[in-house]
Amino acid sequence: MSTAEQSKRLAGRRACEQIRDGQIIGLGTGSTVYYAIQRLAEMIAEGLKVTAVCTSLQTERLARAGNIPLVDFFSVEAVDLTIDGVDEVCPEFHGIKGGGGALFREKQVANISRQVTWVMDDRKLVNQLGAFPLPIEVAPFAAASLLRRLTADGFTPRLRLKKGGQLSYAANPPSLDEQISFLIAAGADPFLRPVNTCASAVETNEAAGSVSGAETTSVTDCKPVDLIELIRARSILELTDNGNYIFDLLSPEPGADLIADPVALERRLKHYPGVLETGIFLNGSSRVIVGHADGQISERSNPNF
Repeated sequence: MSTAEQSKRLAGRRACEQIRDGQIIGLGTGSTVYYAIQRLAEMIAEGLKVTAVCTSLQTERLARAGNIPLVDFFSVEAVDLTIDGVDEVCPEFHGIKGGGGALFREKQVANISRQVTWVMDDRKLVNQLGAFPLPIEVAPFAAASLLRRLTADGFTPRLRLKKGGQLSYAANPPSLDEQISFLIAAGADPFLRPVNTCASAVETNEAAGSVSGAETTSVTDCKPVDLIELIRARSILELTDNGNYIFDLLSPEPGADLIADPVALERRLKHYPGVLETGIFLNGSSRVIVGHADGQISERSNPNF
């Protein structure tokens, strides 16, 4: 295990020491939270009684594999403690999240949490946010217009692609026109269009049944999650669990100050129609737990949470 992974493991497992019997636990997403989920599964096997709500399908799969009892987010009024990762955190407890694409659900769960603990290795500690590209989740219908508008307003948005995608973001990042052309080409394929309900699948099956006599699928038999996974498997674009796109906002040039004022930037981005959520988490945690390369663990509490 690398030094970085050891640091993550230390932080993730330490966070579980806060958990108490009878609580509802929010489980975040990412490589550090993996170790918290692993430890929570052990604690449940040892007799701990809790339920959990997940911030992503990935986390849900991990939790089910560890026999962690889950509750649907719709039925939860409040979460006692959420343990989540973070991509950057500054001394004011503002953070950037969304490197794993779960920012929308992570912010929703955090919003109803009494306590939020961010777990990380010490590389995530910064004096000012902005070195990590800022993720925003956008509605597919608005993606092209948002690329144009954000670029015109001085931002540097990049469509997030799966690893191995066709656009290079290295020395020669794609132009706005290249990204628009790629987005239009991708959107022409129905398998790349996010599906929010089962209606299209039901209609397709009904049509097939009327022609070939095949059995049709009812709405109750159809699983939206499966449709999202099908779309993801065929798409070169990175899709969120909500079926939306991710833009990563980069500093316009090396050393540029993208997030000098996180509060103002959050407010500004939310005013763009089609921006569903940003990866800026203002005053986002009640505690941070940091694993260090030397094997030590440090903690800080937020008096303003």
